[in-house]
Amino acid sequence: MAGFDVTGSVSFGYRFVWSERRYLLYLAAVPLLIKFICNMTIIMLGWRTEFIRQALILLPSYFADGWMLSHLVRLVFLGQRWPFRPGGNRDLDMNMLQDRARGIMAGTVSFAVIEFLLAGFVDAVYGLGAATFQEGRTQDPTFMTSMSITLVMLLFILMFRFLWFFIPAAINYSLSRYARDTAGFRDSMRMVAAWLLCFVPTFFFFSFFLAPAFLGGEKTVTKDFIEGFLTVTLDTIIALIATAGMAYGIRGMMPSDMRGGGPATV
Repeated sequence: MAGFDVTGSVSFGYRFVWSERRYLLYLAAVPLLIKFICNMTIIMLGWRTEFIRQALILLPSYFADGWMLSHLVRLVFLGQRWPFRPGGNRDLDMNMLQDRARGIMAGTVSFAVIEFLLAGFVDAVYGLGAATFQEGRTQDPTFMTSMSITLVMLLFILMFRFLWFFIPAAINYSLSRYARDTAGFRDSMRMVAAWLLCFVPTFFFFSFFLAPAFLGGEKTVTKDFIEGFLTVTLDTIIALIATAGMAYGIRGMMPSDMRGGGPATV
């Protein structure tokens, strides 16, 4: 079984999102609006570090993003675009439509559940980090606290591949087969590396070029709106690049009969 191709996945993610930018902008329009409204609600309520409360507010956004990314996955694997275009054969069209509906629903729900669980994980880690900081102000952190943080990080790396379960779910691929295909700590490490290479360059571009240009100077309500828009745009672009890259890498690890026709060459 082939391992996860870090270089190929990252390269594909960037090239694919750029080549499909018009279609993806059309696909992401409504999810972006929903995410912006949810994020502005969080900012107005002052819940920037209240991750569980954030998850409740962001729940509609999770479903919208899951829908968008599930369609992206099916484009990468099967070359299918939204909306569905019937081919003229009623029985074949119905079968294809049902298969697509099951995949999109499974991918959307899986993504929403993963994001909700991840919010709980981040809240727990944030609480542990805050406790360690308070403890470290007067003395060194205890051995148990340090070990807990180390074990949490190792567990996160080991389970990282399951954060992308919505990808196989979107093409109706079972969790058990996906777990076998991506078994091992090495594959999880490669997936973490691929995600970082999708995340870090885009984040730094926004942080060092766009944010200073739009957010410099005195804090105002207008700048809060601009910050919210830039945040959701950055998050969406990273999600698209990372999902396209991960889908490509996971596709390469699957049996040949489950890889689908794939998209046009990019």
